[in-house]
Amino acid sequence: MPKPGDSYYMEFTTESPTTGGATNADSLPSATAEHNGADDSAFTLTVANVDTGRYKITGTIPTSYAIGDSVVVTVAATVGGVLGKSVVDSMILSNPIPTKYVP
Repeated sequence: MPKPGDSYYMEFTTESPTTGGATNADSLPSATAEHNGADDSAFTLTVANVDTGRYKITGTIPTSYAIGDSVVVTVAATVGGVLGKSVVDSMILSNPIPTKYVP
């Protein structure tokens, strides 16, 4: 369960609008974090191309966020001149679940 201050990581893919095959976006896609219903530039997300049509999003959940906050991550990518947008992640920040040692 993610919490404020944690590293963030997610992957997504892009496909050709005509063939459906994996293909890179026309330019590097962008990722946006929404915090409790509003876009929030304080959650800086970096997108990197990992492989043909495969991208990785990384960042750090701001420490100013609180347990119980909602975070939604969306991406925007243009492939073959066609703009697409998608929600790639949705989470509620929480405390880690403590584990109990059982011998």
